[in-house]
Amino acid sequence: MNRQWLFVRLPNPMRSRPEAHVVRVVTTMVGDLVGHLHAQDPDALWEFRRPDAAGQGDLGLWFHSFDPVLKELERRLLAHTAAYNWPLISGTYAPETAKYQTPGTLRMAHRLATRSSSFALELLLDGGLDPAQRQSLAVAHLWLVSKLVPERERGAFLFHFWQFGAAGLDPADRAEEAAEADARAAAPAGDASVPGDPALWERYLSAVRDAVATGREDGVPVNFLLYDHVLLTHERLGVPTRTGARAARTIRSALAANTPVPTPFTGFPGVTPLQSA
Repeated sequence: MNRQWLFVRLPNPMRSRPEAHVVRVVTTMVGDLVGHLHAQDPDALWEFRRPDAAGQGDLGLWFHSFDPVLKELERRLLAHTAAYNWPLISGTYAPETAKYQTPGTLRMAHRLATRSSSFALELLLDGGLDPAQRQSLAVAHLWLVSKLVPERERGAFLFHFWQFGAAGLDPADRAEEAAEADARAAAPAGDASVPGDPALWERYLSAVRDAVATGREDGVPVNFLLYDHVLLTHERLGVPTRTGARAARTIRSALAANTPVPTPFTGFPGVTPLQSA
């Protein structure tokens, strides 16, 4: 029996406060669906995507499993959405082949999306994150994932996040962001409180590393996938690209000054850099 994809969209019925809609769906429904999915099929894949930063588009859910499991998920989806009077639209899975190019890269992207979505689900179960939590999370997350990149490639990896997130800023705003990031780089690590406990972070980072450990041998572009993974994880957690850019600049400034990165999480046993080709 082959696994198949189930894809659904959940439009925001009020078309306002998209963050509140995402948190409502995640906290009331998604945990039950994912719990059932992995109880029936531990190797199943899944992910969720938010509407874009402007609130356009719909919250999307993807599940990859066997037909009987998907039919039960569909039944639960219908029951949950009917109970809350939420609209539900069934869609067709369309692989992002233009973005990921090869079947191997696409498979790896799906595995990373599952790790990312499960991590985000755990962090959002108690509600959405406030701006300070998003900032501290972005620094911790980007720093720890960047440690999976070979050291000589880490600076360029981090720079891409600053370049991407600051690209739309005018010179004055860009300078302001840089100054704020540089000031944060000098702050004591103890000043940052990161959502989630160390055990959750260690499980997540170990899973990410395991997912890409063989990538370089298989010719998969690991650094690109990790870059893409960070951006998508931040999107799932509601972290704006500007916040991610500030986090990248903060880390680069701390490294340049040879000072500790301002986050209470510095690394975990067994989470070591991947070797470059």
